[in-house]
Amino acid sequence: MTYLNKTLLLIVAFSLFIIMQSSMPAFAQPAGKGKAIFTSKGCAACHSVVRGKANSKGPDLWYAGSKFNPDFLKQWLAEPTLIRPMAYGSITEENKAEHPVLSSAEAVAVAGYLASLKSNRVRALGIKAKRSSRGRVIFEKKLGCYGCHEVRKGKRILGGKSGPRLEDAGSRLRPDWIYAYIAEPLYFNPATAMPLYHKSLNKADIRVLSAYIASLKVRK
Repeated sequence: MTYLNKTLLLIVAFSLFIIMQSSMPAFAQPAGKGKAIFTSKGCAACHSVVRGKANSKGPDLWYAGSKFNPDFLKQWLAEPTLIRPMAYGSITEENKAEHPVLSSAEAVAVAGYLASLKSNRVRALGIKAKRSSRGRVIFEKKLGCYGCHEVRKGKRILGGKSGPRLEDAGSRLRPDWIYAYIAEPLYFNPATAMPLYHKSLNKADIRVLSAYIASLKVRK
């Protein structure tokens, strides 16, 4: 092979590499850039990405990729909105909603990094969002989830403020993660105030409840 042919081959190969990289979804690209931004912005001051090293200032993110929908992460990091009415870990102090705002490019990169952080305790169960009457009864009557979580009822927002809002949970959370968290909340957060339901709910109930919570979305 001549020098010219080798040069042309290298140019073609490099061009194909660039095209493939640019066509990859943001969340399929390497997470290194997002991790660097996460570190430089001081995100670790409030959020732990290592299990067992919880931070009292904000929720752990070591399972973020199993928990959050990728599109939600990208949008929320660029335009953060209130998820917890009360400050993290408090039932008396209001959330001041002072989360840093990232640029669109930074949000995509950090979302890609967070999407790479997954827990093997969140199994692929294939749960789909479904607003069933049985799920609603478990949510509203049997467990009384209103007591800690705000949800939308018609045009009103009802419920307690000690836990994160669930009015738009389906846009934010993956159904399989909802199931895993309800089944064993202490594994994901040893300090959680979330009640333990593994004795009062069977697996079928948890699945139906998870599908119901995943169906809660704000119409836009």
